[in-house]
Amino acid sequence: MNKHLKISFTDSPQEEVALIQREFSLIEAAQELEKAIMSGETMSGEAHVKLAELLIAFKEMFSLELPELGETTEETLRISSRDINLSRLLRERGLVRLYRLLKERTPEGVPLFMSYIDPYSESPFSKQEDFIGWIAKDAHIPRSTLFMRFSTYDKMQGLGFELEDAFQTVITKPYAMRKVLNMTAEWNRHGQIVGVIPDVVRKVAEHVCDTETAEALKTHADYYEQNPDSVALQELVKAYKPALKTFIEELAEHRNTKEMMDHVQHDVLGKPEITYSWKDEALILSIVRKATTEDGTEVLMDIEDIPFIPDYPGKLDDAIVDDLLTRLPIKNRREVIAERERKALEESVNFELDKLPF
Repeated sequence: MNKHLKISFTDSPQEEVALIQREFSLIEAAQELEKAIMSGETMSGEAHVKLAELLIAFKEMFSLELPELGETTEETLRISSRDINLSRLLRERGLVRLYRLLKERTPEGVPLFMSYIDPYSESPFSKQEDFIGWIAKDAHIPRSTLFMRFSTYDKMQGLGFELEDAFQTVITKPYAMRKVLNMTAEWNRHGQIVGVIPDVVRKVAEHVCDTETAEALKTHADYYEQNPDSVALQELVKAYKPALKTFIEELAEHRNTKEMMDHVQHDVLGKPEITYSWKDEALILSIVRKATTEDGTEVLMDIEDIPFIPDYPGKLDDAIVDDLLTRLPIKNRREVIAERERKALEESVNFELDKLPF
């Protein structure tokens, strides 16, 4: 008989850490251990048990052996949730430590990374790019991952986040946060806003600002639209940054990343939804335009299908079609692949039949 699961995965690393602290009584165990070490007090039997459970859990978490199942399905899911969320947390902590090496300075004012010698050139690091390149190569992390994440932290701090607050925000949805920052402003390599779209500013203001602040921000956007000079841009950016910071904070609280991105892209920024499908020998781009009524109801306005048919004499090579089906988010991928396999099998059978002597 099927049973209802009595457990669900935690939604964030922060929630996971709080749950682990409760499960293992970490704070109480640490206090008991501190008393035993610093004051010579005897640990209680319960504290000994908690400490032993914690050490066993650590041993299991950092083992390279095949993970075992829990005593029940619920326990297995609970442990899986712990491992997955803690891995997200540990990865982000590692990236932030590297980021701090780039940004923080010695008492003499020298960036921390410049006080180390490049193992390959045998001379001190002189550029951030060289240090990041060495990290990427030695730690087997794509350079793009490091550059994108460090850029995200630059932008967050450019908006006024303290590094700790930026870390707590980014860890919820790191890739989505990066995308939202890039969708709502244009940035330079130092994390400063150098361009905005007035209509985007207005829409963000409508979502996060009170009426008075939103009207003031819209006035700045209108003025910049009519007078697009550096002074007007500077005033608009100054007024926009607090609203964008609030917008990012609210998005970080959203439980579902996909729903959050759909909300930003379609509801806030008013961008159409674009989907891909494959029909016959053509790539079909579908542009779905939606609108939201005053009561918050989403209404489908229009769907436009645009076929992309290659201007090429003859049929596209199967390898090219397979690559497109793999790389693009094709909605009907499974159906297309199944149909292509059916046709290939049919052609193969027909070919073998043609070879028969009758």
